[in-house]
Amino acid sequence: MPYSVDKDLGGDNKENDDFMEKCVKRVMDSGKDKNSAIAICKAQMKKKSESSVDSETTYDELVGLKSRELHSKELAESFILSALDRFDFDMDHVKEEVYRNIKGR
Repeated sequence: MPYSVDKDLGGDNKENDDFMEKCVKRVMDSGKDKNSAIAICKAQMKKKSESSVDSETTYDELVGLKSRELHSKELAESFILSALDRFDFDMDHVKEEVYRNIKGR
């Protein structure tokens, strides 16, 4: 499904469509409606393209790290989605929050 990804992010192409499909499903599974999920995922994509600090760490890797700490993938996803919302979808701040939480234990 085309998501009207900004042309400066590569537009609607296979890679972006794959990212959006997975991201939208994951966000909707957390309870958001489809339009909100699309907006969240587009914001993640935009922030990811702007980020230069530790850009290799993905959402799934953060969930994995947090899952080991909380012993629950659902709680980890909820924590990270909440952090994304709290930090205006700034993935660098979310990464810092996750790492700070893990080191603090």
